[in-house]
Parts: sequence; C-alpha cells; structure tokens
Amino acid sequence: MPDLPKRERPCDDEEPVAVLTLGRPRLGRIVPFLQSSAPAERAAIESPAVLASTAFARPPRFVSTFSLWRSAAAMREYAHHSDGAHQGAVRADRARPFHHESAFVRFRPYASQGAWDGRDPLAAI
Repeated sequence: MPDLPKRERPCDDEEPVAVLTLGRPRLGRIVPFLQSSAPAERAAIESPAVLASTAFARPPRFVSTFSLWRSAAAMREYAHHSDGAHQGAVRADRARPFHHESAFVRFRPYASQGAWDGRDPLAAI
C-alpha cells in the first residue's frame, strides 16, 4: 500500500481513534503469530480505553483487527509501551516476520451510526 502515509498524522491526544490492522500471514509462521498475538489481543480487550474491538480472518490468507479507542494517547500507550504484550509481538515479528505484508492504519472517527453489541461505542465520548 504505497500511497498510505509513512508517518502518523497529528491528532489531539484526547480524541478517539479507530485502528485497522491487516496481515497476509506466512503459512509457516501462523502458530508463532497466534502465540505472540494472543497476549497482545488479551491486553487490548482488557484495556478500559478500548471502546469496541473485533477480529476477522480468512484463513490462511488474511487476518485483521478493528478497534475503537477512547483516545489516541491511550492507543499509543498500548501500542508502544516497551514492557507491554503488544511490543513483545512487535519484537517477535521484527526478529522473524509473521506476515508477507502488513499494515497498521489509524483513522479519525468523525461520525457513528447504528449499534455495535446493542450500543454506539462512540456515543459516550
């Protein structure tokens, strides 16, 4: 995806963000990927800053997650905390990549409509 920005575009630390992850796994790295990503996923799900999250996959060719975060600062803390489970998965991937291609994309939610699990997760913000 060469047209995506290479660096994070500025946003206010307190505004909500949506994060989309995309990956095309290497077949021989699926088990290590799942083992490494499970603690990171658990940490995200347990974070009070996550308003809603889901994962979707088309095994063995595609894995993805989508999450809504209360604030950009909280999402960055989760993603970049050096002792966190997410950074452990990042280090494992950098040592021996899990994916042929991957992307981590942040969006600024500007509106919401409908319900997710019976509620609008952005309504409280």
